[in-house]
Amino acid sequence: MGSSSMNAHLGPNWIKWATAVTAGIGLGFCLRGTRTVDRRYEVAVMVNKSEDKAAAAMGSGGSGGSPPPSRTYPLFVDAGQGTTATHSVHVGLCELGVPSVHFMRACYDKTDDDNAIDEQIERSVDDHWKVMDGWNALTACRDHPGCSFEEGVRLDQDLRDRIETVIRGGIGAVHDSPYPLYLSHVLEVAETLNDGAVVLLTSERPPEKWAASRIKTHKYVHFCKNPSATLDFPLCVELAKKEDPPPQNFGDIFIAADEFRGYQFPGKKGTDEFERIAAEGMRRYQERVLELNPAVRFQFFESKERMSSKKIGDMIMEKAKSIISPTYLWALSRPTTNTCIRKWDGTTCTKKGSAPLGRK
Repeated sequence: MGSSSMNAHLGPNWIKWATAVTAGIGLGFCLRGTRTVDRRYEVAVMVNKSEDKAAAAMGSGGSGGSPPPSRTYPLFVDAGQGTTATHSVHVGLCELGVPSVHFMRACYDKTDDDNAIDEQIERSVDDHWKVMDGWNALTACRDHPGCSFEEGVRLDQDLRDRIETVIRGGIGAVHDSPYPLYLSHVLEVAETLNDGAVVLLTSERPPEKWAASRIKTHKYVHFCKNPSATLDFPLCVELAKKEDPPPQNFGDIFIAADEFRGYQFPGKKGTDEFERIAAEGMRRYQERVLELNPAVRFQFFESKERMSSKKIGDMIMEKAKSIISPTYLWALSRPTTNTCIRKWDGTTCTKKGSAPLGRK
């Protein structure tokens, strides 16, 4: 991407922050159902490796691949961490007509007359599902005591490649894990897009309240042991590579809440210490995001007003229209007619408005 207009909006720290050793934070958690951790790890890695082979055979994905396709929509990068109402921002962009993905959800138009556009967006959503498969494989490796550090490094690189494919594709917005966790990588790839194609936005929450809520509602949340990368997954891995001797297992570079509930921090003291680490990491993360001068900042938890999804979309549009290239503005009048949710047994899509939309 030509850097002049993009850097003018985001400030001089865009690439600096994307590549430097930061004190960022992001939260990853496992999809745990009735499966055991061991079985989940085996299934995730099996799927991941089979997809690696398919991608290699097609020559797709990853750095150095084919140039990004011509985009129909701009790209909204949501830097907000999970549990800051990122789902509300996602729904607001859906109202605006932006094809958007949020963890296991997606909204996009499947009924447009222009089949080329339909195929591009559907392909991008499929690429997001592959990101979630890669994310599940990575977190499964993190949680499995027999998953080596080398395997975790491979899965981390594979996930970066999958994220790059989504960012360079045609999707209109990305939210929630793993994208904020890999924000530096997302921004670096976004630099390859056309001028006026990228809008950075974020949702914020007081760090102490965020930490308490995140840990309470996400039982399996992990943090990087290295305080220079509390939960910046790529940085956590890169710093661990420099350790001598290197970690034996991938999970060795992370800490979990149950590690704070022992002799040193009995009972509530352990939870309090874990929350303190999370809150400090979140404070640093939000400060660094603000250095990037995001176009839109939402502070839902500090406001007494409960905003509708339409109002959220209108606020984003009002701020973003001075940034987005006219090439992309026309696309925002195209309605998204489907809301899709992916589960273990497949993906189901319903007409817009019929799926439950919660504040998550």
